[in-house]
Amino acid sequence: MCKLCPLTNRLNTADYNADITSNTEGSFQIIVKDSEGVTELERTIDGGTEPDTIGGVTSSGSSGIWTVTIQVTNFNGDGSFSLSEGD
Repeated sequence: MCKLCPLTNRLNTADYNADITSNTEGSFQIIVKDSEGVTELERTIDGGTEPDTIGGVTSSGSSGIWTVTIQVTNFNGDGSFSLSEGD
């Protein structure tokens, strides 16, 4: 499964948080690209392991329409993420 969401980002970084609850194997991956398609963040949380939460600030990129892609592989559980303008 893959979910692609746009974010209008007038700044050069984005704040992110992701949290999962899973007692089984699998993975939850978040990929954030800036307006030029450059990957500014790529992080994975593995199910059934700690830490099950990630957060912080992306690398600095070009302002404009950013995208976040969520990819889950063999994942069985709950998860959430947030992405907002940084700086």
